Amino acid sequence: MPEPAKASIWFMICTVLQKGISMVTMPIFTRIMSPEQYGVVSVYNAWYGILAIFATLNLSAGVFNKGMIKYETDKPNYVSSMLGLAGTATILIGIIYLINPALWEQALQLPRILIITMLVTYFFESAFALWAVYERFHYHYKYLVLVTIATSVLSSAFSIIVVFNTQNKGIARIVSTAVFQSAIYAIIYIMIVKKSRKLFNKEYWVYALKFNIPLIPHYLSMTVLGQSDRIMINNMVGSGQAAIYGVAHNISTLMTIITNAISGTYVPFVYRSIKDKKYSDVKKITNLLLVIVAVCCTAILLFGPEIIRLFAPEEYYAARWVIPPISISIYFVFLYQLFGNIEFYFEKTKFVMIASCIGAITNILLNFIFIDRYGFVAAAYTSLVCYILFSVMHYLFSKMVLKQNQINIDRLYDMKGVLIISIALLAFMIIITVIYDFIVIRYSVILVVACFILANIKKIYKNIAPFLRK
Repeated sequence: MPEPAKASIWFMICTVLQKGISMVTMPIFTRIMSPEQYGVVSVYNAWYGILAIFATLNLSAGVFNKGMIKYETDKPNYVSSMLGLAGTATILIGIIYLINPALWEQALQLPRILIITMLVTYFFESAFALWAVYERFHYHYKYLVLVTIATSVLSSAFSIIVVFNTQNKGIARIVSTAVFQSAIYAIIYIMIVKKSRKLFNKEYWVYALKFNIPLIPHYLSMTVLGQSDRIMINNMVGSGQAAIYGVAHNISTLMTIITNAISGTYVPFVYRSIKDKKYSDVKKITNLLLVIVAVCCTAILLFGPEIIRLFAPEEYYAARWVIPPISISIYFVFLYQLFGNIEFYFEKTKFVMIASCIGAITNILLNFIFIDRYGFVAAAYTSLVCYILFSVMHYLFSKMVLKQNQINIDRLYDMKGVLIISIALLAFMIIITVIYDFIVIRYSVILVVACFILANIKKIYKNIAPFLRK
């Protein structure tokens, strides 16, 4: 097997195992922590994702891979300089916090110890993030997989012991995990600095800032869209409901492992097809992939109540109502990325930023209106609405971009088929939600869906096999 293919498989296995460890430990934490305590963890994670954009500038994202090619003869110095820039950003955010700590603690609804923990974690985690991308770039999967899995297992075990033996379990869960992981990341930090002590390089810093700062609105909007629900639920209806929502959200997003794996193969395939003007190849495979993603989302949806009972105690059972809309949201995330790939291919990233900002603002407004009226379940439906809006906007933008390049979008995508699949999935979600608590009827539907899949499994494989071999 070629090294890139082997590395890709191991990276996917690593992600699945890492997420699996998180899911295995979830029932433990939900049973030894109250919903309010678990809610603190959920809100902390939400803020962590948002503030990371400013505290690390997302330097391990697109700009790092670009730099690996642009400065390929000076990679060690480029890596260390990116580490220096990320650390500087974290220190500046820390200084802003120290000017008026009480203001930020009130705004974030987090105690001082958690904000300090957050800043320390940012500082050391940047080293791991940059090192991980560097290893992926060079297809060095062995050490990365080993460090990732070992850190996940040991930090989870350490955290369980600490939480079990403390009273303030929410804070203990966060701090114990952060301390353990930061200790590992500090070793990687030292390794990077030992290879090159040049934490500042004007050329590299200027290049990275020019590349990444314009993308901050996009990164921020996407993170807000994914994390703002829990923050607003916490502020508007309490940390207990934020915890219930967080459990369901984490379970539903298991699907992202599959969609990310599909995208990892699909995106290069699309780019090659557009470059070679083989548009029909894209058209043949897209609807089939959408059906596969839709079926996987449907599986999570159908077994939602059982999954909640497996991963959390009775007080979290209301989270089952969040599973249907969030599961279907994963489908629309995959759908809008199909159109977004066109914008990235033709380097029209301004459209990506516009769509992201509109989606995030819409999500916040809808949450503000409906969470107060209908509780945490409303947040799941507002997210679904926003991802549908994303899909529509990216469709229109990609159509515009393709037209500018004298390509009709219908040559790439069967839009009639996409529309039928999407509407059918939404209708199915509504029907299943209505019968969610009628076990006999729901299991009858599960049986019918399973028989349909088994009857068509050979046909599905026959259609997708050529794509997998590309």
